[in-house]
Amino acid sequence: MIQSIGNKSRSIEVAGGDNISPSAGGNSLRIEGISKTFVGGERVVEALRPVDLSISAGEFVCFLGPSGCGKSTLLNIIAGLEAASSGNIIVNDKPVRGTGTDRVLLFQEAALFPWLNIQKNVEFWATASSCTWQKTSRDSSTLP
Repeated sequence: MIQSIGNKSRSIEVAGGDNISPSAGGNSLRIEGISKTFVGGERVVEALRPVDLSISAGEFVCFLGPSGCGKSTLLNIIAGLEAASSGNIIVNDKPVRGTGTDRVLLFQEAALFPWLNIQKNVEFWATASSCTWQKTSRDSSTLP
């Protein structure tokens, strides 16, 4: 069953007749006026117009749209990988200020950031998983 975002009844019927409802647990998420604009020289690209959305704990949501409509940009902002131009991301009534273990982003491809070198990729994931800095620094320093 496909439901509109505005529908207050968020229970979803799945194959086999089971229902998934927000009471399943997890983290609540509020997206308040999130937008993203990229500026490169004299070129300005509005990648994401202001978005407002509330997702209850345990709710399953999919972002669908054509290539270039801002889906990945929004997910990167929610994950704390990218800063928004405006607005707020709130998880369990706390503002998101970077990455955290309360949110997970699953990549469709290799889970490396192409703009970071190998050491910075290792350090990012070690920091996100609360690994101690001395161990991370020593282990990753031998990488090219």
